[in-house]
Amino acid sequence: MSPFAQSMKTNQSRRSLILRSMYAMCLALATPAHVIFDVRYGLLLGGLESLGYPAFVRIYWASLTFLDPLCVLLLFVRPRAGLILCVGIIVTDVLNNSWVRYHRSEVDFSYMLEVGFLIFVVATVKYAWQGYQRNTN
Repeated sequence: MSPFAQSMKTNQSRRSLILRSMYAMCLALATPAHVIFDVRYGLLLGGLESLGYPAFVRIYWASLTFLDPLCVLLLFVRPRAGLILCVGIIVTDVLNNSWVRYHRSEVDFSYMLEVGFLIFVVATVKYAWQGYQRNTN
């Protein structure tokens, strides 16, 4: 392999690691919020039922308590699986929260951050995937 090709491979691998680290940091920062909700409203967020939140919304939010840290781990242990899970989490999270915001006429700062993270992940996941893929060949 030429020095240029080796340099390109190293740069792509580094870029993949940086992107996966950024995704992991965002998911890790969201985890305490999910834990706080679980403590406050119960493990499946049953306490939110009286506030009008449907079961599918509450169960989805509760599942993030486990899915977010699992994704953080997978992003480094099984990067391809972690990338797939990361995209799945943020797409479904924004869809779920968009449904809630539409039906409850609520928009908050955390929702805007989620949408920003979705845009970032969708725009960069290709590079995180390619860099790791090339690193394993």
